[in-house]
Amino acid sequence: VYLARHPDQRRRVWGDPELLPGAIEEVLRYDAPSQFQGRVALRDAEVHGVAIPRGARVALVTGAACRDEREFPEPDRFDVERRPERQIYFGHGNHVCIGKSLARLEARVVLEEVRVRHERPRL
Repeated sequence: VYLARHPDQRRRVWGDPELLPGAIEEVLRYDAPSQFQGRVALRDAEVHGVAIPRGARVALVTGAACRDEREFPEPDRFDVERRPERQIYFGHGNHVCIGKSLARLEARVVLEEVRVRHERPRL
């Protein structure tokens, strides 16, 4: 869908298949598969000037974090050549999604097939 909405980006990916992995990561950043995650603070902490006491329930808004301009220049711009240093859309640490590799592989297989079969897909 995002490649259809951004035909200039689709043309770049179709012209250079080496951009496929980056395009997949950009889609995941641009529209995170999990919009929020709940956690309980294990210790007192301060995040961006906000005190979080030990035991507090915290909602991590992944979708908003993936559009944070402190982490991503021009966060609302879809760019298949963006190279994020951190990827949090599948969780982190002990809470990382065990299906993340499969999701990336499935997306790559689909995009490779669409690219080969339909130079100009109607999405």
